[in-house]
Amino acid sequence: MELAPFCAEADAAAAWHQRRFFRIHLLQLVLVVAAAVVAAVPIPGTTQLVLGVLAAVFFGVSLVLRVVMAQWNDESGWYAARRAAESAKSLCYRYAFGATDFERSRAEEEVEKRFIEEFGTLGADVLLVDEAPRGDDYSEVTEEMRRARALEFESLRRRYFGERIEDQERWFSSRAVHHLRRSRRWITFMLIAEVAGLALAVLKATGQVPIDLGGFVGVMSALAAAFLAWTQLRQHSTLAASYRAQAVALRAYGRRLALLSEEEWPGFVAAVEGSLTAEHSRWQSLLGFGR
Repeated sequence: MELAPFCAEADAAAAWHQRRFFRIHLLQLVLVVAAAVVAAVPIPGTTQLVLGVLAAVFFGVSLVLRVVMAQWNDESGWYAARRAAESAKSLCYRYAFGATDFERSRAEEEVEKRFIEEFGTLGADVLLVDEAPRGDDYSEVTEEMRRARALEFESLRRRYFGERIEDQERWFSSRAVHHLRRSRRWITFMLIAEVAGLALAVLKATGQVPIDLGGFVGVMSALAAAFLAWTQLRQHSTLAASYRAQAVALRAYGRRLALLSEEEWPGFVAAVEGSLTAEHSRWQSLLGFGR
């Protein structure tokens, strides 16, 4: 269903901030590890002065990136845009499918006025980077949303199941699997680095190899720390559990769908949308961003 144009605009803003936020963080971690490598591991044909200057440059650029991140504040921009996008989508579905306060039995003028009032200044803290094409005004009510409201109850119920409950259940399920796999991958990388560091440290302590392994031990430590920092930043395991729980909740709503009467319908849609909104609030809390 075609939702309010603002939904696509806020989605684009969230994706833009998110990409820049993670790319800069990743680059910063790479620079820190690179600095550890050039400072700890001797490179044939390169003087200590050159290695020291390279390490200083890498650390310096990493520090500059940290200052840049603080100035751009992409994390807050990402969360604000995602919050606005999800709130707008939920409001559109509440309007289109007749949730509580948007019942289909009410006069269309009254319902549309309430929709506009609730939309209000939604996204006032969002920087739009890609504005959607519009008609002659800034109306957020689309013709598809109006047509959905006019459907017969059975058709409305089937459409809400397919476009909202099933769609979101599959999305949360797939994201849970994605984050679980990523969590296991980065933990494996971290364990490999730690085991390699342990092995190198034992070899250094026993003197069983003719070269100095101290620098390599430091590199493994830096890699393990970088993998841990990235894992904590992405919160893969925590998000996997949260998304799995939300998918289960949506399946429970889907099982109840066939038992609903038309009188119960507004409350049901409101409950589903409330569940999705609450999940988004939990997502922001998990990532350490208070509302």
